[in-house]
Amino acid sequence: MKQKLTQQRLKFLLHYDPYTGIFTWIRPYARGIKPNDVAGYTDWSNGNKYRRITIDGVKYRAGRLAFLYMIGRWPCPNVAYNSHDKLDNSWSNLYETTTQGNQRNRKLGKNNTSGTVGVTWCEKTANYNAYITIKYNNINLGYYNRLGDAITARKAAEKAHGFHKNHGTL
Repeated sequence: MKQKLTQQRLKFLLHYDPYTGIFTWIRPYARGIKPNDVAGYTDWSNGNKYRRITIDGVKYRAGRLAFLYMIGRWPCPNVAYNSHDKLDNSWSNLYETTTQGNQRNRKLGKNNTSGTVGVTWCEKTANYNAYITIKYNNINLGYYNRLGDAITARKAAEKAHGFHKNHGTL
């Protein structure tokens, strides 16, 4: 049975630069790994790019390792990225959040046509509809003749419900 990775073991193997977010090996670790080599690889699973590092046969996301390295414990439950760049593991770009909190800092979807999350064009009423989802419930914020008014309503609701300032950006 494999032991759970500890901060002590992590710091024995790797150095983490909190400004760049890059992990480097401190000592030879596996075949071909030399001291000062950048640790890990880019994993494209599920359409998301993450930096992963394999330690003692277990694959870890670099953002989670940064929490263990910096504060001595695993993040609970999720790590989120202020900039939406999941390859930027600099300490200032990472924060601990819940699954619900993580949903409040999503990128703008590829299929979005209004330019704002939660604002759509309604053919039936020939108006823009603004809505927000809170705890799995869609809340209608109203129908608006002007796109700008719908966006204003959506942004006000995001602020009132504690959404991240970068929610809905690219």
